[in-house]
Amino acid sequence: MRTLRTKSALVAVAALAIGFIPSMSATAEDTDPGPLYLSLYKQDDKLALQYAGRPDGKPMVFRISGQVYAQVPGGGPATGTGLRQGTKLFNLEGYNIRKLVRNKDYIYLVSREILFYTDPADPFVVLTSWKNPNDGKTYPVVPIANDTVNSVYRVKDGVLYGVPALIGTANQLESPVNSVAPLTLADGTKVFVSDIPLNYALNDDGRYGINDPFGFASGYSSRASDGFKGTLPRYTGLEAFDFWISPESQKAALPFKTKTENVSTTKVDPKTKKKVTTTTSVTKVTDESLIPQGPANFYNSWTRVSAMPPFTCISESTAGVRAMYHARAWTLDSFDKVEPWLQKAVLAYDPQYKEPPATAPVKEGASADRFIPLWVNQTSWSSFFNGQLKGKDDTATDKNLTWAKWCSNNGK
Repeated sequence: MRTLRTKSALVAVAALAIGFIPSMSATAEDTDPGPLYLSLYKQDDKLALQYAGRPDGKPMVFRISGQVYAQVPGGGPATGTGLRQGTKLFNLEGYNIRKLVRNKDYIYLVSREILFYTDPADPFVVLTSWKNPNDGKTYPVVPIANDTVNSVYRVKDGVLYGVPALIGTANQLESPVNSVAPLTLADGTKVFVSDIPLNYALNDDGRYGINDPFGFASGYSSRASDGFKGTLPRYTGLEAFDFWISPESQKAALPFKTKTENVSTTKVDPKTKKKVTTTTSVTKVTDESLIPQGPANFYNSWTRVSAMPPFTCISESTAGVRAMYHARAWTLDSFDKVEPWLQKAVLAYDPQYKEPPATAPVKEGASADRFIPLWVNQTSWSSFFNGQLKGKDDTATDKNLTWAKWCSNNGK
């Protein structure tokens, strides 16, 4: 899943060379995003950076809770699955843990995300197996565990830009994050909207280097790098995000320095006819902004339409079934604020998800007009490939187990 990311800054390229990672001896000023935050002159930009992460550079959590439904064109029952439109398949519980790291005039959003498929009748019970309603076989449930999910921003002339997926090329173009202003509701609530259609093969431009079709439907590819080969199995999806923040939370997220002055007033006492002077302390807001401490009180909604989760072994191309994810999220200031049951599940699965990555490795020489990362953002399918298929078949030439063979081996 590509959860809760600023998609204008989506990054996905293969490793290119030995990367530059800020050294442990780097001072706080070298990696502190605070000064770049303060240089933004639009309040909307300052708010947008805060749904990405904390300007004070500390970790933050987007706690995610939702459901997954079957989308069946025509209503069903779907061929090969028996599923009907709107069947609730799973609950979904987890989070994305993230922080902001500065490198020159770039800001990296570095994060990991983990989401457990839970019982459709009880969201607090993590599923370890799932019965396919058509073939009657039970498959192991593989959670969404994406490490890493990073994005890149750049602050230039007081404006917040998203660094696009076309990284490190001569035609790299950055665009202002708020080129379209956020929606302002009647009560002053601001809603930052990001709707992203997705259409790519898992081996486009070496993005993931995964040749397995995963049962995806095929479609025409117009990418020059594909050589116009025509019909190819492609991941297609739509992800829609809303980030909203109330007027009260906007004020807290945009703190300003204050100063206290003694103000004297003189009035004539109507009884004594004498002048009486009183002095009071008045606190005034200055024009100088502060770096917010703690996460902004953002809420989020997320919807994704995609192929079925890979562990279900339901082929999009043959069954015609897709999954609809619908979730909401809210900010927390640390892993420690996550509910104990979810903490326990995360620690049992992989303790690294307690923290975001330390930084984002990039090719040495990131410049004012060129940015080349050294990571590939994980997705539900690439992480499934890496954890379940890569190097798992000694009989294969590339040593990789195919998705179809995984399904055959694991359906019981």
